[in-house]
Amino acid sequence: MHRLAAPIALAAALLATPIVAAPAFATPEPASGLAAATAALQANDLASAWALFEAAGRADPAAPGPYLGRSDVLVRRRDLDGAEAVLRQGLAMAQPRGVLLRALGLLQALRNQPDAAIASYAAAIAAGEPAAALHIELGNLLSNKLDQPGRAIAHFDAALATAPGSAAAHFGKGVALLRTATLETGPTAAPSAVVSAARAELEAAQRLDATDPMAPLALAQLHANQGDLPAALAALDTSLARAPGLLPARIIRGDLLQAAGRSAAAIEDYETVLRRDPKALNALLGLGVALQQGGNAAAAQAAYRRAIEVAPETPLALNNLAMILSEEKLRLPEALILAKRAATLAPASADLRDTLGWVRHRSGDLAGAEADYRAALELQPTSGTHLHLGQVLAAAGRKAEAADSYRQALALEPRNLAAQDELRRLQ
Repeated sequence: MHRLAAPIALAAALLATPIVAAPAFATPEPASGLAAATAALQANDLASAWALFEAAGRADPAAPGPYLGRSDVLVRRRDLDGAEAVLRQGLAMAQPRGVLLRALGLLQALRNQPDAAIASYAAAIAAGEPAAALHIELGNLLSNKLDQPGRAIAHFDAALATAPGSAAAHFGKGVALLRTATLETGPTAAPSAVVSAARAELEAAQRLDATDPMAPLALAQLHANQGDLPAALAALDTSLARAPGLLPARIIRGDLLQAAGRSAAAIEDYETVLRRDPKALNALLGLGVALQQGGNAAAAQAAYRRAIEVAPETPLALNNLAMILSEEKLRLPEALILAKRAATLAPASADLRDTLGWVRHRSGDLAGAEADYRAALELQPTSGTHLHLGQVLAAAGRKAEAADSYRQALALEPRNLAAQDELRRLQ
């Protein structure tokens, strides 16, 4: 039968690494009359916040707080040019300048201007802002926001030179090393020296801060990329012991448990996530796959339908729901619609094109099924698709071609019992 698509590639599991110590543009300074303005900003009352920051600025034109606050309002209004203009006005008028330079560097990073951001952070450090904290902050921006992990490593090293016990710097460097390797070679082919260096940094971060769940979560990703599922699961257990409500870690653990053949435990993790967040797409997909693999088609169908409600253009949910429905003759029209949508959304997926061929075959459209199977084989030759093509050719009475297709299936997978059986029937 048709192969079931995996919900998420282990190496592609999302590692959420928030920007560490990102500065707020607006800094509460109750003594200078900014408390009310900051409260309005936190309540997202932008009109009141703007008016109050302007009033505070008129009262004390040399204070940096009103400039920070007004720039924050403009960022929230998506006026980044205006926000930068306000910060530059503050740099010409206010003291101390370091906090304004720091905010300008953050804004430049958000605008995808890494060189300008680096220069502004350097100026902020020269103006007296804490060097280690700013190097960590800039490193995280370069690694996570700007996709330049190679440049980030130097800033984490600079932070460690003055604060060798900083868990945040070790963590940031470890993640940057992993991302550098992933960008260059892919997650499963990273050079062993880079992996070892990243592991050492992440283990240091985990040891230095026994409360942070992110270092063990990153270690779990590293171990999963290396194919060490027991070590990855152990790291995820540590992460979740530190932060039981960290839903991304629980979803990833569900995926790894499923890969390890522990479907019941995986389902428990997915359901725990969905009780907290009923629209968690990856949890819905993982739950659907685990239930489908366990033979609970009705519950899997419900999970996939929920996933499609959350994200209607999710190829995996459309594909796997089509597979389930194709087993019922009366549901074949809906299955065909779903399979077509999935294949259209992911035209480079051989698996999804194979599903479309399977549904057409079940619907009696042998010519359409043959075309889909041949298209899938052009994308990626697999034993399963050669088997399916052989079945279509045999049903069309083209026995010699069918036998050749079965032989190609066996050449790719000598232990394909279904292909062996089909070939014997033709002889």
